[in-house]
Amino acid sequence: MKLFRQDSNALVIVVLRFAIGSVFVWFGIDKWIHPDAWVSWIPAWFWPLIPGGDAHLFMFLNGAFEFLVGALLVAGKLIRPASAAAGAFLLVVALSVGINEVTVRDNAMLGSCLALFLHANAMAKRRVPERAIATICTLYVVFLFFFGIAYLRSAA
Repeated sequence: MKLFRQDSNALVIVVLRFAIGSVFVWFGIDKWIHPDAWVSWIPAWFWPLIPGGDAHLFMFLNGAFEFLVGALLVAGKLIRPASAAAGAFLLVVALSVGINEVTVRDNAMLGSCLALFLHANAMAKRRVPERAIATICTLYVVFLFFFGIAYLRSAA
């Protein structure tokens, strides 16, 4: 495939897009096929925000969002907004679900989404200002540091 015959820097981005995008596509589809398996991940505080308390509808919509974001990343379309949406989603999951093995993995995926965003931003005609990028990166590193300490403390 010509897609995989690029210089190594471009190929890194393609592989990263496929890695993150495929996870979102798979989980999006799984939420349609096995919504009951995902309902237990909904935090108690979030239930009142679900219209009519319909967990299956929420899982369908959540799955649609994940599938769309993943498909955009895999296709290489709208990478900057798709990676920003994916990263924001993972941040909300980490903050709402709490600290466990799954959210530790999600934090690494969040960093991958940030890397895709940074690359897409560098290629864009209208870039997010450098100061905002530096702030976002700093907040991510601080978040990882404190989240990691909290995880290690909870596992002890």
